[in-house]
Amino acid sequence: AYLFPKRYVIDVRPGSVKVRAGQPLTVVARIAGIDGGLVPDITVGTGEAARSARLSPGAATGEFTITLNNIETSFPYVVSLGAAQSAQYQVSVIRPVRVSRVDVRYEYPKGVGLPPQTEQDTGDIYAPAGTTAHLTITTDKAVKQGQLALADGTVIALAGNDTVLAAALTLAKDGSYRIALNDIDGLSSEGTEYFIRMLNDRPPDVRILR
Repeated sequence: AYLFPKRYVIDVRPGSVKVRAGQPLTVVARIAGIDGGLVPDITVGTGEAARSARLSPGAATGEFTITLNNIETSFPYVVSLGAAQSAQYQVSVIRPVRVSRVDVRYEYPKGVGLPPQTEQDTGDIYAPAGTTAHLTITTDKAVKQGQLALADGTVIALAGNDTVLAAALTLAKDGSYRIALNDIDGLSSEGTEYFIRMLNDRPPDVRILR
């Protein structure tokens, strides 16, 4: 293994892979023609941060395994047997998409007599009935698709793609909603619950000041 490293071909599975944060990863190395008693090592990281561990014999001849638990950061790794080494592979940690901010633009009913206005970095909606709330949703990673899931079971698809999405809803009653997202890594998230509250459209308040 040290003098003739090319004699051994180290087949590593899964190789480069994406792993959800906090999940384990099992690495399997297969080495054809390995002599009895030889066991490969795995080296995680590079430079001073590198750490090595010995694999355990697997179920089949020439097969070795190790499970890396609770992965939170990305890292490279290689499997070695003496001077023989596998290719360098990369473990990339992925996390579900999250909502970075929600901006709400209100278009009030004509009878209210208020011009449109925008509230930035909010999410909760407060307005009179009949108001149309235009939501602009910014996420921390690219999204494949998303929707607003209202408490009454209504679902509104989000328009747009990448990290900026939009939707509009006309307010009729108190309620709440969640933003359900599916990201480019195949992970899903429903995130925080936001409230919808109706404000009474009261008649004008007339006071004699002088």
